[in-house]
Amino acid sequence: MKEKFDIATFPAPDAEELDFIRQCLPETTNTECFLERCTIYGKFLYTTNETLNLTRIPPSDFWSKHVCDAVSILRELPDLCGGGALCDLGCGAGIPSIILAAAVEELEITAMDSTRKKVDFVQQAAEKCGLKNLQTVHGRANELARKNPYYQGFDFVTARAVADALTLVTESTNLLIPREGRLLIYRTESQAEPERELLRKKRIKFYTTEEFSLPRNAGSRMFMVLEDLKLKRGK
Repeated sequence: MKEKFDIATFPAPDAEELDFIRQCLPETTNTECFLERCTIYGKFLYTTNETLNLTRIPPSDFWSKHVCDAVSILRELPDLCGGGALCDLGCGAGIPSIILAAAVEELEITAMDSTRKKVDFVQQAAEKCGLKNLQTVHGRANELARKNPYYQGFDFVTARAVADALTLVTESTNLLIPREGRLLIYRTESQAEPERELLRKKRIKFYTTEEFSLPRNAGSRMFMVLEDLKLKRGK
């Protein structure tokens, strides 16, 4: 039987998690404000998770497997810290979109998902956290990518635990600004290895970051960065 979530015992980040978060956040970010917003989000996430399946990660791992994982992209790909328009493709429960919006106010984030209940949850979470730089949209990426303001509207598209790389290329190409936009995929080395050869065969320009460890033995992470994606036919 699933143990009922007790909001009163929601954990704070430990020293290792806090040190990792500080390594990743831009210098301009108010760390205390960021942690407060993440706490509000975490409590809302696990309260809602009682009735809506949003995450299998227990509250004890929220900071390491959700927050640290999400924000690590800012350390590995610091161009994001300068802001821009970002689409979180298949946003699910709002990771990384909620976390990134809390970390970098200069990012204008659109959280996109085909599941209405998840989009509604992310919208409510953004409102609870006071995130004015995050909006949500319900729909399929390949359909929304044919419409304004989404068509060629983003500097970055992020994807975490959504689909294979070639599918993500198909879904995101028309969302990205031509030649300048980048698709950023959360991966582990074992996930990325078979995709590298497929991308090379398709002559898709990409590179990968070095794999690193998340705090508290929460696993490993790396990023695949896909550039100069070829546009399909427009609207």
